Formats: sequence, C-alpha cells, structure tokens
Amino acid sequence: MHNEHLLISESSTLQYVLLVALLVFMAPLGVDVAKSVIAGCLLHILPNSWHGYVVKSSFGFKASEKFVKAMQRGQVTKFILTAALGFIITWVPYQFNYLIVFVTFTLMIVCHISVLAYLYAKQYDTSVF
Repeated sequence: MHNEHLLISESSTLQYVLLVALLVFMAPLGVDVAKSVIAGCLLHILPNSWHGYVVKSSFGFKASEKFVKAMQRGQVTKFILTAALGFIITWVPYQFNYLIVFVTFTLMIVCHISVLAYLYAKQYDTSVF
C-alpha cells in the first residue's frame, strides 16, 4: 500500500469543493433548495469521512485480520450513520425538497467514485504504454 490514505483526504476535499460549488449555483433558487443541497451532500460526506478516518487509523496494523475487522467496523458505522442522517432529514421540522436531497446524495456518490478512480489511476500509472 503506497499512499491510499492520501486518496481519502483528497476525495473528501474535492467533495467539499463540489458542495460549495453546488451551493453557489443553487442558492439563488431559494433557502429550501440550499438546505436540500446541503442535506443531500452531507448525507454522503459525513459517513464517508468517518469511514475515511477509520481507514486512516487502521493503516498501522501489521496483521491483515485486524485491518479487515477495522474496515468492517467502518463500513457498518458508515451504514448506520447514513441511515441515521436519512432519518433525521425526514423528521426535522425544516422544509426539504427530497428530490434535490436524493439527487445531490447520488451526485456525491458518483463524484466520489469518479474522483477515487482518477486519483488511483494517477497514483498508479495503469497505462500500458
């Protein structure tokens, strides 16, 4: 493993940049739209950041069994955090546009996967030539 933990921090940073960019373009449409964008993005970013923290903290493990257990705990926690945040978003007394929440959540997932693929390919030159 070279610097996989750097991929995590770069990906998180780019996700926060995307959140700010979405807010800049969507905020003029209204406060409810801006709140929905924030909720949808944070629904992905916060659990993913927690998982990234777990991954970073488990890089010192020498035994692969300990690393795998740490990753499993991180994934379970990420799932629980996502479910809890989704529940909170639906029950808070604020007005959200759930379509915008869903679209921005999905956009953040696609962005995260794309950024990780790009950074991974950049880190490990996968070209044959």
